[in-house]
Amino acid sequence: MRKLLIAVFVASVLLTWVSLIYLPPEVAIHFGGKGVPDSWGTREFQAFFFLAIDLGMFLMFLFIPSLILKLPQKLISMPNRDYWLKEENKAKFKSIFEELWWEYGFALLSFLLLTEALTIDANLSSPIQLNYGIFWFLFVLAAMVPFFILGPKGTISVIYLPVMVCGGMITVTLVQSIVTLEEYGWNNRGEKS
Repeated sequence: MRKLLIAVFVASVLLTWVSLIYLPPEVAIHFGGKGVPDSWGTREFQAFFFLAIDLGMFLMFLFIPSLILKLPQKLISMPNRDYWLKEENKAKFKSIFEELWWEYGFALLSFLLLTEALTIDANLSSPIQLNYGIFWFLFVLAAMVPFFILGPKGTISVIYLPVMVCGGMITVTLVQSIVTLEEYGWNNRGEKS
């Protein structure tokens, strides 16, 4: 999983580099409720912003497992701490923790990579607009990552995932509808108020 974490970070750096070549000098850096840009910046700022977030996350996910065991035991909060932090169990704990931590890091960096790709796609489209349907689907999917990792023995069983994803999509649709109604008015029929 560590190799996948490194691979998705390298892909993100390459995508950022490519964006510097292909994006126009001024790009949308934030999008409103309907995917319409509401904040602008330079392509260099956007590249730096994504690179800073990706690098920070990558370093955090890469090195925290090694640093966690260097902390004093009293600062580590986890179930059965005394068992897992005994000298004979530390190696197994580190192995389990690394794998789970890197899986979560891979999922989060993949989400950020896809978000960057959507932002680049929006800036290359005419008119400039973010595809919010795909963005919110990815957002709900990323929110479910801990449950995918933990599986049926986690706090929430994977049996409930379809219901949670559907509930998330219904909530997103409701919020998008309310934003649209606010923007165009509750009584108007397609004309901006």
